[in-house]
Amino acid sequence: SVGMFEHVGLQNLPQYFDVVRQLLKPDGHFLNHGITHDKEGWRDTISSRFINRHVFPDGELDTMSNVQQVMERSRFEIIDVVTADSKLRVFSRNERAFSSASVFFQNSF
Repeated sequence: SVGMFEHVGLQNLPQYFDVVRQLLKPDGHFLNHGITHDKEGWRDTISSRFINRHVFPDGELDTMSNVQQVMERSRFEIIDVVTADSKLRVFSRNERAFSSASVFFQNSF
């Protein structure tokens, strides 16, 4: 999943990840790649308005840890997390505002 979960909406993440898990074969792997935010939730800020207008129309970002918790509740096992924060500075004046993460999960039925 590349850049998908940002469009799902924070309240829909549990259902989204449950469906992803159900579609995987036993012991299948899932790569979730996307952009997260350094602040919890999704509030109306200059950064969020820019993202909603130019990057993810009507998207919602959350912290990496919150996204991981939702995935773990859907019974995914985290195998690896890779961040690329410095590559995304173009999106924000605050270089810590966003981070890109590739998260590898294993289906743990």
